[in-house]
Amino acid sequence: MPDIQRTEPRADARITLPDGSVWTAPVGTPLVAFLEAAYPDLLPTVWDEPGSDMLIAAGVDGRLREMTMPG
Repeated sequence: MPDIQRTEPRADARITLPDGSVWTAPVGTPLVAFLEAAYPDLLPTVWDEPGSDMLIAAGVDGRLREMTMPG
């Protein structure tokens, strides 16, 4: 049987990306900040000009979430 213990809340949030990389930041860090660090050349997250592409959501645990969702 696994050793299960009660613990304090974590001070950091972790995400695991499809490529297997794991990233950590303080709890409350928006998801977009993780993705900007992991994929700096990803689609822009700020609407630069009308008609331009931008990243506004991501799949998190099988659900669509806004990029401003805290980690």
